Amino acid sequence: MKTRIIQLIGIFLLAFLLHLQGVKAASDGNTEELEVKNVIEYAIDAMYNKGDIELIKTHYHPDYELLLLVEGNKLYKMSLNERIQHVKEGQQNQSYPPKEHVSIKFEFVDVAHSTATVKFDYFRAGRQTCIDIMTLYKFEEGWRIVSQTTHHVQD
Repeated sequence: MKTRIIQLIGIFLLAFLLHLQGVKAASDGNTEELEVKNVIEYAIDAMYNKGDIELIKTHYHPDYELLLLVEGNKLYKMSLNERIQHVKEGQQNQSYPPKEHVSIKFEFVDVAHSTATVKFDYFRAGRQTCIDIMTLYKFEEGWRIVSQTTHHVQD
């Protein structure tokens, strides 16, 4: 009888420990998702609301590429250096950062080990102008954006 009770206690203890491990794993996943969201929000703010070159460089990987579908089924590719140059030129002619505030609304965030895919709606002055999909890798220094595909919303 004592053996049976000890076995039952052991089973309940093991089940409880496994449950705690599952809760920790789920919360770790939420932590990664939150980190990815923060990187995206800070990157968008740095790029579009502040025009802060150094902050931009911390959130985007140097090999980042923006892809846009243009007429004739062609892709236009823009590197991070080209985007930064665009910001610098806008700052010189005082058109950057834009006067209208940019914000985003997340549609989904999918984190799988050291990769993440994020889809969000992009708003300028409260009006949706784009739908973006970004991919990120988790490097030694943390999450960084490596690519972006953009669809411009028609009025």
